[in-house]
Amino acid sequence: MGDVYRHNTENNATSKAVLLGFSQGAQLPEVRDYFLRGLGIATKHYNLFTKILQADFLSAPPSLDPLVLNNTQSPFSDRLMMFHKMDMFTVRIRAYGNALSMSARHDVASKYGRLMLEVGNYVEDGANIMIEHGWLEQPPQAADREALAKS
Repeated sequence: MGDVYRHNTENNATSKAVLLGFSQGAQLPEVRDYFLRGLGIATKHYNLFTKILQADFLSAPPSLDPLVLNNTQSPFSDRLMMFHKMDMFTVRIRAYGNALSMSARHDVASKYGRLMLEVGNYVEDGANIMIEHGWLEQPPQAADREALAKS
């Protein structure tokens, strides 16, 4: 079970560093704020998994934040960085779901459920930012059957 926590801790350590770098180079304030919010989420999740590992006397992966350069010029567009982080956070939902399905500990399972909701809300907000800027088409929506019946 420690491997699952370690894997999720490593993912969050990497995500923290990438979000830190992306936030330094983002051009649009809305995008920068989105990355900073993601940094807060990844930091919280990293700390949570680190505590779980350490409570079981297992080592946790180190933070990669010191490896981020002090550069504010990004080689990537805000659009590409947004897509990357939305994709990575979407993958995190799957990883948390897999970990939840393998967890026999109710305390940890409830944490995974809560973390999945938090990440899902973050991804949805990112998709809305991308739609507003024309970087992503609105995903297909279910038909509004009540409105169709009234027309």
